Amino acid sequence: MRYLYKILIAFVAMIASSFHVGAGIYTAEHGWLDTNHACSSNPACQGAGIMEDFSVSYDDLNGQLSFSSTLSEKDGQYSTGFWLVLNGGGMPGGGGHVVGNEDEIAIIYGDLTQGDGALSVYVYDGTNGSDSWKDPNNFIGRYDQDFNVNHVNGPDANDGSTSFEFDIDLAKINSSDGKPNPDNWRGIEFSDDVGIWFHAFNGGVTYSNDGSIDSMNYGNNFGMFDTDHYGTNYSDSPSYSVPEAPTLILFVLGFCGLLLREGNRQPLQSS
Repeated sequence: MRYLYKILIAFVAMIASSFHVGAGIYTAEHGWLDTNHACSSNPACQGAGIMEDFSVSYDDLNGQLSFSSTLSEKDGQYSTGFWLVLNGGGMPGGGGHVVGNEDEIAIIYGDLTQGDGALSVYVYDGTNGSDSWKDPNNFIGRYDQDFNVNHVNGPDANDGSTSFEFDIDLAKINSSDGKPNPDNWRGIEFSDDVGIWFHAFNGGVTYSNDGSIDSMNYGNNFGMFDTDHYGTNYSDSPSYSVPEAPTLILFVLGFCGLLLREGNRQPLQSS
């Protein structure tokens, strides 16, 4: 019995040393300022709207990515779509190509004109860049059910806006199964800091029968936010409750004591 007691004590010690159950959410937020992006001196890329803000977060326990943004009307035009690339730490790439990241990360295309919105995810390749949708082998899937779009018509000219949000499960996206470069596939990365390519446009998108993108016209690319090592905030936010370590340890110790007491009890002597 004492041997069993020692085993249980060792088990309790193991729990005490490794009981760090919890989850957290990394969040990056940005309020739009013209002086902070490359389009500030280029009217062509502001021809259809202005990117007002965005918020992106990653739940590191459940593998959930959340993104939201507001794009305001400009010159009577609204944004109709966007594409987004996220990379852990550094810039996803440069010069229209992913540098050293070919077929390793994902690109998200958002269509803001399809009812509640259409959201498509592809492999970002180093050949087509933002046109990675042109290679059908890059298609990962559609996530329309996780995408919400809201259009607001303002009382006066340029008072309207388009806002959107999505919350997607990254399990399929970040899995290397079926990816062109499975050994190096990283999918969508997010950590203490993040590299971001966020481009909005006012063109149109059409789709094939399987849901993949058939054609995409970017129109006047009116807004962009490209940066590397953008800082994030981390907050503890467990998505499920578990017994606290002290409570569990006390329970096991009490059980051990009961076993030991029963093992040491002397049998009654008969006269």
